[in-house]
Amino acid sequence: MKKIFCTVLTLLILFASACAPVSEQDAIVIGPAPAQVTSCPKEAFASEPPASPAPGTEPPAETPGVTETPGATEVSSPEPTEIPTEAPTPTPTEAPPTPTNAEEAAALYSYRPVDIPYIERATLVSDVDTVPARFYMDSDGVYRQTVPGDSDEIVIYFTGDLMCQSRQQVAAETMNGYDFNESFDYVRDIFSGGDLVIGGLEGCFTEKAPYMSEQNRVEDSFNLNAPSTFVQAVRNANFDMVLMCNNHNLDTDIRGIYETIDRVEDYGLMHTGLYKNGDEERTALVEVNGVLLGFLNYGTFFNRKEWHLNDLGLSSLLNVYSKERLERDMAHLRERGAQYVFVCMHWGIEYADSPSITRNVPALIRGAEDRGIEIPVLLDYQLKWAQEIADAGADYIVGSHTHSIQKYSVVKSADGRNVPVIYSMGNFISHQKKEGTQDTLILRVTLSKNGGSPKLKGDAYIPVKMFEAFMGKNYVPMPVVKPYCGDIESKSFASAYTRIVRAVGWQINVLGWL
Repeated sequence: MKKIFCTVLTLLILFASACAPVSEQDAIVIGPAPAQVTSCPKEAFASEPPASPAPGTEPPAETPGVTETPGATEVSSPEPTEIPTEAPTPTPTEAPPTPTNAEEAAALYSYRPVDIPYIERATLVSDVDTVPARFYMDSDGVYRQTVPGDSDEIVIYFTGDLMCQSRQQVAAETMNGYDFNESFDYVRDIFSGGDLVIGGLEGCFTEKAPYMSEQNRVEDSFNLNAPSTFVQAVRNANFDMVLMCNNHNLDTDIRGIYETIDRVEDYGLMHTGLYKNGDEERTALVEVNGVLLGFLNYGTFFNRKEWHLNDLGLSSLLNVYSKERLERDMAHLRERGAQYVFVCMHWGIEYADSPSITRNVPALIRGAEDRGIEIPVLLDYQLKWAQEIADAGADYIVGSHTHSIQKYSVVKSADGRNVPVIYSMGNFISHQKKEGTQDTLILRVTLSKNGGSPKLKGDAYIPVKMFEAFMGKNYVPMPVVKPYCGDIESKSFASAYTRIVRAVGWQINVLGWL
């Protein structure tokens, strides 16, 4: 009995334990280990966890990652996420609009206007006829002769800077405007014998701003703005092309750039170095006697007015020299078919009689402090740049800007070519009186067609002195050697000849004799 009683009591205790509830602390769960959490995004706390299915409900018909087999449940690996093999295509940015007039250009390119007043004044109309242009722009962007030449030689004349300053303007004023034609009376016939005549047109030529004779300075430098009929006088002197990149490009702001280019085109002059927008062709290609001549024109200093333009304006309107820009333009010019390339530079230190190695000019730029431009450094590396230009593939280098003549030399390029360079031809016409500023020259470059591969046949120059007054004419460049001076004689010729020849050096021939 005692053994039966113990057995029954044991069974009652086991039955009571099985029916008692189990707390969460005492429960032991046997099953797969929980997955390790490596990161917990914020989104995990943003919503309530999904509700468990109600007891007795069927699971979804398809459960990703779970494959049911009889008697077992297997967890399958998820499908791998496809990794893109190419970078996504960037969304194209809209190109800046091309301005169609000066007002649109100012809105697009200006950071702050140049401090010069706008004037409501009609564009000058000359009583003198304009000499018809000898070149025209063809549909392919190449300048071509109106009457094609067939000579086996090409004669090109270059001059230094063509400036029209305040005393010249006063001397040229008439009852009907301004007439500058007599200033070129002693060189007009020389230029008529060339196939192509090129000069550096320095300054602005617009009636929409004060002339230099009306307002001598703009901000911190001279205001080199002149009546637009001076451009007509340049064409009437038989100039065919003008180089327009110079330190006075911004004297009359963006409006002046547009007006100046318009006047140059109105009078039938080819041009390069200054532009109305970033879409314009920045190289000039001229076909002369069947040969394609290329021209590039750069500047290195802009009177510290560059800050008036934003970055887009600076790259679109001006042609600031850089080695990268030169190499890009040279390659493009050769692709266009240029067979012989002239690179024309507005560079150097004013009034210096030799090309510069370096120059440091600390100066405050008025009004530009908020652009972070406080102490700029102007570096003039004429010798360094000449080597870069030769190495980039130039055939001839022509310089200006210094108001003084600098030497002629020959640079050996990286590929072994001899590249002539005249560092500065001085002022061809101006009102300056400082010693040396009235000495100038006419450079003559002769090319032979050489069976379609033009070569330099020879180069030489005519010494010229600019007279403030000569035989009743005002501000005239006058050759100082025969036969180019005709029968005219002057005691000033010999001294001018000596200074000019000494400045240029003996590596190039002089044309004419005393």
